[in-house]
Amino acid sequence: MNFIGLTSEVFQTQYIFLIGRLYESLRDKFSKYEILPTANIPPETLPPDVKIIQYRFKDKDYGWPVVQLGPCILTINMNENYDTWEKFKPVIEEVLAKFLQSYTEKESLGIDKLILKYIDAFDFKKKTQKMEAV
Repeated sequence: MNFIGLTSEVFQTQYIFLIGRLYESLRDKFSKYEILPTANIPPETLPPDVKIIQYRFKDKDYGWPVVQLGPCILTINMNENYDTWEKFKPVIEEVLAKFLQSYTEKESLGIDKLILKYIDAFDFKKKTQKMEAV
């Protein structure tokens, strides 16, 4: 996400409010709130092409999915407990809708890009052991 046309002061105010508003709207499902060490980095000191996650919202029971927020970036991640796209898609739609509701200066919000990545991984040690047995 790219916050186009915001002065440093306006960005700071909007970003601080966004963190609270987004958490408030998500906390029924994402009640575990983490402030990451990178939150100590003032957003105005970051180069425009650097995206750093500063806050994380997690499901209190399972830990996944995870919503992460930083200056100019919002991510929605699923790892453990991923079952199907049909179950994950509504999570993405809900988080994006609540993000847009939480951002009050909509005319200054410019979305640079939306990326959907699917990465399938496997336990390399188990695969290696099976291959050695062959």
